[in-house]
Amino acid sequence: MKELSGEQGSATAIIYLLIFIALIYLGISFGAPFYHYYAFRSQAEGYLKIDTIQPKVVRGRILKAAKDYNVPLLEQNLVVTRDESTNTFALKADWSETVDLFGYYQKKYDFNLDLME
Repeated sequence: MKELSGEQGSATAIIYLLIFIALIYLGISFGAPFYHYYAFRSQAEGYLKIDTIQPKVVRGRILKAAKDYNVPLLEQNLVVTRDESTNTFALKADWSETVDLFGYYQKKYDFNLDLME
């Protein structure tokens, strides 16, 4: 039976701990852009359901929500329109986020949001 308090056991535990920490870091790094997308989408859907305000006001609120959720959405990449006959809003937005792992590996994710409420 192997004794866990020996040198071999503690070195193995440290290696496993480092691997576990690295996996958590990778999960957070690659998951953050998708969290930003889904949180921003939920907030934008809520703003589109308010039918008593003008498209400029909705646009301003959506840009503020993008800033709050760290979504790199530029003003020229956001289109908010209102259909007067049905009194509904439509939103089109696109942006990109890049995950950078210490300058050695970069992965670019492109997001496209097309909502109609």
